[in-house]
Amino acid sequence: MALNASQNETIVKRYRLEEEWISYIEEYKDINSSHNLSSALKSILIEHKELSNRLFDLRFITNQIKRELLQEIDNGIKKNVETEMKRIRLGTNNTDRNTQVLIELLQGFMVASNKDTIATTDIYKPDFLVEAENVVQERIANLKQKKHSKGEKNE
Repeated sequence: MALNASQNETIVKRYRLEEEWISYIEEYKDINSSHNLSSALKSILIEHKELSNRLFDLRFITNQIKRELLQEIDNGIKKNVETEMKRIRLGTNNTDRNTQVLIELLQGFMVASNKDTIATTDIYKPDFLVEAENVVQERIANLKQKKHSKGEKNE
């Protein structure tokens, strides 16, 4: 039975439903003061369609929020990592530059002193080297303490 029906035209169709669904439609009819089972079923279908549309909209909005949230988290992580990497890179560059200067100074000293061999620190460790190591360790400890104190103030 195929008819070209407009939205307001009704088409007669027959469906087989289990008793449980017939009971549900009858209860809905009684609760919602529908005139008959057809109008009750129509109301149920309209409500279902509206709910499906709302769920689709909700899923769409949820996905949009999820994408935006992930993008913000990604941007935040990139910003923090970028800042830390810049600090590490600058510190490494500074250390490399100082090391190269020390190598050049040592090379110049060795040439000026006509030294062909050296006594390594495992053979002889002079007092001035021990003192220099202690000064460097103390500086590192002080910097760590300052950084720790600064971190506590920010919290």
